[in-house]
Amino acid sequence: MKQLLITIVAVVLVGCSSNPKRVSGAEFQECIRLGASPMHIYEYIGEKDGKFYLRHKSMSLISKRKWNEKILYVEGSELDATFLKRLRAQSKKIVNLETTVN
Repeated sequence: MKQLLITIVAVVLVGCSSNPKRVSGAEFQECIRLGASPMHIYEYIGEKDGKFYLRHKSMSLISKRKWNEKILYVEGSELDATFLKRLRAQSKKIVNLETTVN
């Protein structure tokens, strides 16, 4: 029982980490390709200082109403040039949409 409690505390502490997690270029591209599924949502956030960021939401196994969220990032140098061009074009569309809405 004591070990179970220690394991639960460790999982909660690791899950509460708010620092973005670095992933490989291939993993980042795969996450973007996957997009959304019933249990996982990958959403491109944008670029800052040569790093590209992605939000990963996953449905809690305990409660279907609760979602866990992580921020993933990759260095731009690890991404394929064609993929990088598409991400930057997508960022411009998001910025243009925000300025037309406001």
